[in-house]
Amino acid sequence: MNDEHRPRRPPPRKHFVKRLALHAAWGGLVVALSDVAGTIGYRVFAGYGWIDAFLNASMLLGGMGPVGDLPTRRGQGVCPPCSRSIRAWCSWPWPA
Repeated sequence: MNDEHRPRRPPPRKHFVKRLALHAAWGGLVVALSDVAGTIGYRVFAGYGWIDAFLNASMLLGGMGPVGDLPTRRGQGVCPPCSRSIRAWCSWPWPA
């Protein structure tokens, strides 16, 4: 990444806006792929419908946590406390 250091002049507005849009697109792609992976995980492992799986994945990704308990033992994984710990880690309110 070729960002400017303090002694260098800021880039022209056109270059800055282009770079800002590129970084926003990459961030949006990461968020979208994470949401898709979470939705598929809830669908496959917990047996939720598509809408409920998307809701839970989005809430978890947004830092709110899952909407409800997982209905099946398969959805809780081999080690339910470990599964809850991983879900809690994913819903950590990361600094902006």
